[in-house]
Amino acid sequence: MDSITVVFDKQLKSVSYEQNGGDSATASAGVSKWQQHGCTIICWGDPACTQEDATLIRKLLKGDSPHAWGRSWLMIDHFHCSVKMGIDTLGLFPIWQIDLQDKVVFSNQRTSVSELLSTPKANPQAMRSLVALGQLFDQQTLWQQVSYHGAGSSMVFGANGQTNHQQQSKPLLSNWQTNFNDALDAFVEAVRLSFEQDDRPLVSLSGGLDSRLILAAATALGKKPAALTYGARNSGDYQIARQLADVANIPLFTGSQESQNWDWQTYRRIAHLGGGEVPVHHAHAVLSESLLQQTENRTLITGTGAETVRAFYYDRGMPGYSLLGRASLHEQMMPRAKSYIEQEFMKTAQPFFNFAPQYKDELMALLTEKINQHADAFATPAMYLDNFYLQQRVSRMVASGQQLLDKHYLRSHPFLNKDALFYMAHLPVQYKLGSSFHRKAIKKLSPKLAEVTWDKTNQPLAKGLPFATRYPALASRFGKDSWGKAGEVIFNYSTLLKTVPDTVLQKCLTEMQCLPEESARQQWSAIRNHLPTVSFSAVWSQMDNQPSRSLSKSA
Repeated sequence: MDSITVVFDKQLKSVSYEQNGGDSATASAGVSKWQQHGCTIICWGDPACTQEDATLIRKLLKGDSPHAWGRSWLMIDHFHCSVKMGIDTLGLFPIWQIDLQDKVVFSNQRTSVSELLSTPKANPQAMRSLVALGQLFDQQTLWQQVSYHGAGSSMVFGANGQTNHQQQSKPLLSNWQTNFNDALDAFVEAVRLSFEQDDRPLVSLSGGLDSRLILAAATALGKKPAALTYGARNSGDYQIARQLADVANIPLFTGSQESQNWDWQTYRRIAHLGGGEVPVHHAHAVLSESLLQQTENRTLITGTGAETVRAFYYDRGMPGYSLLGRASLHEQMMPRAKSYIEQEFMKTAQPFFNFAPQYKDELMALLTEKINQHADAFATPAMYLDNFYLQQRVSRMVASGQQLLDKHYLRSHPFLNKDALFYMAHLPVQYKLGSSFHRKAIKKLSPKLAEVTWDKTNQPLAKGLPFATRYPALASRFGKDSWGKAGEVIFNYSTLLKTVPDTVLQKCLTEMQCLPEESARQQWSAIRNHLPTVSFSAVWSQMDNQPSRSLSKSA
């Protein structure tokens, strides 16, 4: 995707911009630009949503500050030396504000953060939130000099240097209820739009159902994309991706095995592309440099956000979770729904609190504030949970992982298409539990793809879910462990844990202000086995070894 950089010079009181997509026509294809009478408007984002641009520009010229689905924008008034900007509704294409000594820079790519900050100052509070909760919230970033403008926000930066920032506060979902056929039609249309913008689109394939559903919709539309996959060649994800590509008769690009050799060159690449906010274990798509070289400068169609339709917080392996979809049980079930969100975050937070208990109250207060937001807006706990996943997790944590791709690809997200998301997210709960919508849709769109093995069961998808796999929590009480995937894992992180030396961990823990006292060094084993701490430390240790660039004189 084109890199767009807007620079406000504090001394000259001037504003200018750079647009750089290298030699890639695909990268520029996702950007619309309008210039007239000292005004420049630039729109970018999901290429499947470019039809929004004409409406955006028309509203901007009327003086509005609109929000669009899948498209963000910048409006530069060269005469009055001001910048207006608006972020897409879901925050998939945010803007970073970098405060330098004599300039303020706005950029649509994370790489600008590491390239332009010559002396970055880490934000210890943000570091702790990333390690404990796995993500940041609101405008906070890893760096004291950088602000984040995310989902549905708008901002005006004037000649006097003052910033007027507004953030949307309404929930993204509602209390509607839709049906399977309308949801399937809307999703297929979303896939068609994703394919329309590039004559060489790519689908990211794995052993899961999100990418298979995209491929099934493409097959039903008569499309023949190329595909890519990554990870260990003996993993279930890799093997199933290969089978899917063979059945669909499409080419499959694969990464070389260096993605299994955790090394500092890889960590440096992740630090650069992720701006320090994405850990190694959430950076699968950029672990293989050879895969990037084979496939870059195309539109990559991903399953981002699909877990909104798969009961992320409440498909917990026991019968009875459909009760969360009943409005009549709202009062009784809401405390439990909130606890499910907290439990998910505590998987990584509790190990952190074990060696840094002094920060528990601060971080839990932040999490509780987010959990309580919009709690009274929905008729059912299930819709509240799905909205929380979409509004808090997708818009920052999930989107951050996707933004790693922006230097190499255009991104298109059919699960987050406005109409597709509405019809799928508002399905009755029974379609979300057990991935029922996905399974039924794939069988209807492409029976051949439904005959390929599913990584959850290690059986053809069309055979459905055996009882123990459908209810693994119940099965475990009878001694049968059916959690997770049936095949080999895509990446083995035990080697990653060993490659990061104690000196790197100590430095990062010191910056986080939570290095244990000498008397508490028995905690060191727990720290070394806390994957988020090790994974983020590997990335942060490379933030000082990043490529740098100077702003051009015109900017």
